[in-house]
Order: sequence, then C-alpha cells, then structure tokens
Amino acid sequence: MYNKDRLALMTFDNKAQIKSPFICDNSSLKKHINKLTKGGATDKNVGLMESVNVFTKNYKSTGNDKNIVILSDGALNYNSKAIKKAKNILCRC
Repeated sequence: MYNKDRLALMTFDNKAQIKSPFICDNSSLKKHINKLTKGGATDKNVGLMESVNVFTKNYKSTGNDKNIVILSDGALNYNSKAIKKAKNILCRC
C-alpha cells in the first residue's frame, strides 16, 4: 500500500464481519489477516453488499483509486441482482 492508501478487511460466509476498519498501517493489517480462519458457506451477496456499505460510508472523493477486492475459495453463491446493485452504487461514488 502507498502512504495515503487505506484498506478495510472484512470476511463473509453466511454473514459479513468487519475485521478491521479502514487503516493505512501495513503491520496492523497483516496481523488482522493472519488471524483469519476458514469456515461456513461463501455467500458473495452478503460480502459484496456489506463491502459496498462500508465503502460508501467511508468514501472520500480525494486520494487514490477506490477499489473493492473480493478473495474467495471459489465456491461462490451469488445472484446477478446483487452484483448489478453494487455496480450502480459504486459508479455514483
């Protein structure tokens, strides 16, 4: 991450949980990542929609690019309506 970049860490299975608010401290972020555990289903709708909520609540129009990155085990459960809704919300930011 660059000096002014901020990143939030969230996990999702059948529910989404924020593991770290937006921070710009690499070492703190690595600690949060190292505490992650696997389990549950992979409901991408839950993860995507909660990440959009967190993103829009903390959106700042200045600074670097704004991105949401989703990492998954590949066994995704989703519907196209959630993806379309997320695109519409993020395009407004």
